[in-house]
Amino acid sequence: MEKVKRVLEKVGVIIDAHAHLPVGSFPHRYLEDLASAGIGAVVLLGIPDFSKIIASLSLEDVIREYERTRSVIERHVPRELWDNLRPEALYLSALELAREYGPLCGLLEDEALIQSLISIEETGPEFAVFHAVQLDKAPDDVKEEAEEAVKRGAKGLKIISTLFMKSLDDPSVEAAIEAAEELDIPVIVHAGCDPGVWELPRYCKYGDPSRLEPVIKQHREARIIIAHVGGYSAIAPGVFVAETLELLRRYPNVYADTSALNPVVVEMAAKDTPCCKLLFGTDYPVINKRPEDIVVEYYDALVYAGVSRRFIEAYFHGLAEEVLEIKPAERQVDTSYA
Repeated sequence: MEKVKRVLEKVGVIIDAHAHLPVGSFPHRYLEDLASAGIGAVVLLGIPDFSKIIASLSLEDVIREYERTRSVIERHVPRELWDNLRPEALYLSALELAREYGPLCGLLEDEALIQSLISIEETGPEFAVFHAVQLDKAPDDVKEEAEEAVKRGAKGLKIISTLFMKSLDDPSVEAAIEAAEELDIPVIVHAGCDPGVWELPRYCKYGDPSRLEPVIKQHREARIIIAHVGGYSAIAPGVFVAETLELLRRYPNVYADTSALNPVVVEMAAKDTPCCKLLFGTDYPVINKRPEDIVVEYYDALVYAGVSRRFIEAYFHGLAEEVLEIKPAERQVDTSYA
């Protein structure tokens, strides 16, 4: 793709700071999609096993919350999305997410697939695995799990409290961040909504990053990356961006990735973010969009935002190399698929 090659000429190399394992697709095709975007390194994030949480959630509760917020949805959400936001559709979407990703609990359990991704092509990107923490455990058990994950090769941790219906000031969340601080590894913290029932305010509230501030104050040495700049939502795009940007301004150890966002939200965030605090991410393949399209759209968003060349280079690779400690493949990434 010529547009991707023009971006690479400007930034040199691209690191994807937020991606997931390919579910239901062949590793070869997954690598082709990454290569076509010129991505030289990838952070693979686990998704924890939240099937028990979903099993305890009743459709009746979801329907009640939908009816409570229905007028807001119908006023502010495009009509073509209404069917996807019906309570039955949201409930089934959450169940499907648990069914697809539950078997990949913590990510490291699927070591064979990871090794196949690494070895299937000599021209493929580098991979760094971040372990998804089970937040339904006691704090001491969360720390023990994190330590064990690092022994098994994890390069960082992933916290996604929404799936456990817990706020980001929960003791289990602090335990994971404390573990990351002690182990001197980065931790990516989900913020914003999630596909499924978490689009509704009652459940999306668990992704409010402002609740993380007391934890940040206690752990100033932890390298914390807030996912999606807190803005992922179909109902309210950019839902917690303002709260996230405030944390970026206040705390030098807090950063954010822009995965799964509308390019307009990326542009807005870039305009209001100090240099250099944002990282590029795709959320691929959870997000049904080709990585090469995301690269081009987000690059254009930064150009429209009027940020410096230093900002753009830090966004696409420099900050990930420094904060996430992941380096692009020494071997050349084959972009011939483009």
